[in-house]
Amino acid sequence: MLSAFQEAGLAESQLDWIIGNWVGDPAGEVHADDVCEDARPPEEHSHFFTADGQFGSYDAAGEQVDNGNYAVVEPGILSFASHAAEFGYDGDILVRYTVSGDSAEFEVLMPSECDEACSLAHAWAISAFFGPEPWTRTN
Repeated sequence: MLSAFQEAGLAESQLDWIIGNWVGDPAGEVHADDVCEDARPPEEHSHFFTADGQFGSYDAAGEQVDNGNYAVVEPGILSFASHAAEFGYDGDILVRYTVSGDSAEFEVLMPSECDEACSLAHAWAISAFFGPEPWTRTN
């Protein structure tokens, strides 16, 4: 996860966000060099997409989250307006998706300039779509 934040240029500016979500003690003495040292394992969850173009996630309890919380703004591009608003970002959180057979991969499209609200919104997107495994098609 840290490498995804580094690649997007958000690791340093969003260190508190990373620590709060994976390490768990934003008040602790964690520095960029050892941010992963005491990290919790990821929360159990799963992702899916369907043949009719629906995407979603299930939390550890099997409850669907982010159900329909996006719009397809053009072929292969998702937008997450409610998450942008949640972080006070007056812009689009755009995520490119590519479907190949029964798997889907995602790329968060970072704007060329990004203020604090933009960084927070895109930190959410990176955490939501980062993954070592592609999403798998159901039905």
